[in-house]
Amino acid sequence: MFKKLTLILLFISTLLFAENKISNDVLEYRIKQLEKKYFLLQVQYENNIKDKIKLESQIEILKNKNLEEKENYKNLLANNENLYSSQLNTFNIILVLIGALFFFLSFFGYLNIKKKIESTIDNKIDNKANQKIQEIEELKVALNSITELYENVLHEYEQELEKIKEKSPDNFTEQDKKTLDSKVQKLINKKDKTDDDWYLIGLEYTNKGHYEKAIKAYLNSNNIKPLQENVLINLAHSYNRIGEYDSAIHWLNKAKDLYPNNELIYENLSHAYGSLKDYNQTIQSASMAIELNPNNVVGYNNLGYCYLEMNNLTEAEKYLKKALEIDSNYELAKENLELLKERLNEE
Repeated sequence: MFKKLTLILLFISTLLFAENKISNDVLEYRIKQLEKKYFLLQVQYENNIKDKIKLESQIEILKNKNLEEKENYKNLLANNENLYSSQLNTFNIILVLIGALFFFLSFFGYLNIKKKIESTIDNKIDNKANQKIQEIEELKVALNSITELYENVLHEYEQELEKIKEKSPDNFTEQDKKTLDSKVQKLINKKDKTDDDWYLIGLEYTNKGHYEKAIKAYLNSNNIKPLQENVLINLAHSYNRIGEYDSAIHWLNKAKDLYPNNELIYENLSHAYGSLKDYNQTIQSASMAIELNPNNVVGYNNLGYCYLEMNNLTEAEKYLKKALEIDSNYELAKENLELLKERLNEE
């Protein structure tokens, strides 16, 4: 039993020793392998170091080459710029010369073309101008004719107006009335009317029987230019028409002092005095009108009417017949003569 145990222990010891030896061999083998790998790695590392040095050397060489190339490129670029600038200057000079040459050639060509165009235009303008001048001359002739005709018509119109101004409204012809009406229509709305404008307006109102408006117009004329002969006479005439005989006499006496040789003043005075039954003044005024104009039909009629009112029928008949001898169509003389006949028949 003890032997078996010893054998077993011996066997186990053997096994343990063998196993231990094997382990030591394996370990030693591994160490050798590691040393070998280490050596290889060291060799490889050294090679890598050498390669790195070579690479660094190559990189340095490349850097130097790169710097050289950059410097060469800069020099080349500078040279190119100088060359380009020189070429550009040369090109600009060439362009300027070409432009100048082209300008001179174009300018001289332009001058020739311009001359031709101007010559053509001048010819056309001359032709048109000559036509227009001829037309204008023809128009001038026509215009002169029209102007002359207008001036003649205007002159005649102004002459008619001047004649109308000198007339009594009782003696206006139909043409006088038309001429006056045409003129006054233009004056009614006129601003800043003159004394002459107001006088013509007054005549128009007198002609239409608007005596109060006529009086205002005559007074306006007198305010602008006082004591004009025809204004005073027609102002008094309008006062006579509305029965304001004292006012008529007032203005007529002013007129008589300034214009003693106007028969119309005495005509109107004889009418005013006769209406007031101042027969002496009537006879004096009417006689003065006849003295100034022996054919004054109004003066004869007023004398005849005055004597009729004074019941001096013989004198009345004499003067009334004289009035009708001068103007057979004078209605007032006819009416007064009929009244005279009635008086004679009554006797």
